[in-house]
Amino acid sequence: MNLTAELDRRAWVVQVMGLPVSVHLRGPRVRTDPVAERVERVFAELREVDAVFSTYRLESVLGRLGGRRPDPATAEPLVREVVELCELARLRTDGWFDADRLPLPTGGTGFDPSGLVKGWAVERAARWLADLPDHDLCLNAGGDVLLWAAPGRPT
Repeated sequence: MNLTAELDRRAWVVQVMGLPVSVHLRGPRVRTDPVAERVERVFAELREVDAVFSTYRLESVLGRLGGRRPDPATAEPLVREVVELCELARLRTDGWFDADRLPLPTGGTGFDPSGLVKGWAVERAARWLADLPDHDLCLNAGGDVLLWAAPGRPT
């Protein structure tokens, strides 16, 4: 008997962060309201991250900075975390990733953490689904993919 073939599946796709984001779940309760509410929290969190970090939205925190790096000393905690992660990525890649020297949508170069933010946001948003027992997940945001399967089940 193939256990994964017998599990119910459900998928949601929403346009967030300028791209389609999909959540695919496999498990016994994928068609229940509580699971659908958790999935909506995933999308809500991604919308909130976009509202803060989009370099294409002039009203976002980064949009208002116009390519200047946020000051970690005065930035809100999420922004501070991303600035610190960008610095860590710059150090670990020996400068190959440098969020301070990237092309900006408005022209020129400046601070653009987009290369880090999308994957970071996917990982953060998935926490809304992390404690669903006996459920498998595929969360895909434009190629930044997070997968997990319930213990003992193949992906």
